[in-house]
Amino acid sequence: MAPPARQYVYIDDDGLNAALSANGVLLRADDNQDGTVDPTEEMRITQAKNAASETIDYYCFSRYTPANLANSNLIYEAAKWLAAYQLCATRGNEVPESVIEQAEQWEEKLKAIQAGRGRVPGIPYRMSQAPAWDNVRVNVHYDFKAIRVERKTSSQVPSTFPVQQDWRDMLTFEI
Repeated sequence: MAPPARQYVYIDDDGLNAALSANGVLLRADDNQDGTVDPTEEMRITQAKNAASETIDYYCFSRYTPANLANSNLIYEAAKWLAAYQLCATRGNEVPESVIEQAEQWEEKLKAIQAGRGRVPGIPYRMSQAPAWDNVRVNVHYDFKAIRVERKTSSQVPSTFPVQQDWRDMLTFEI
């Protein structure tokens, strides 16, 4: 079964060829050693590129949009080595030490990005990361709904986050 199509794949064939060389990709993908890559073998290359893209999304999706990640040189390089690792490990083959080292270094960088110790240069954070605030004051003239929002000093942009309903506040009437 073919892997599902991803909207954003952060690596292309040229990047994979740059990491392993065209002969290295052919050596890893060509099962029957006929010198060409048939559709089944091409699927293995696609799976390696998808796995690298999924790994990057795992670490970076909460902070960055895929559209922005697709335009980053840092993400391209990370995807190149993660895909090379995935392709080398197919069919139970031993992965070269240099590819293992590169993949581990890039994964450490991705972990730092996920933890907030690093960031992808030149790419803005998701809008959900932007702060939103409300300035409030307590109005002692009310018994239950005493906290009031000061609209003139609060964030003027409405939030896209769902508002949690306070049922006691909704069902209690002021006298």
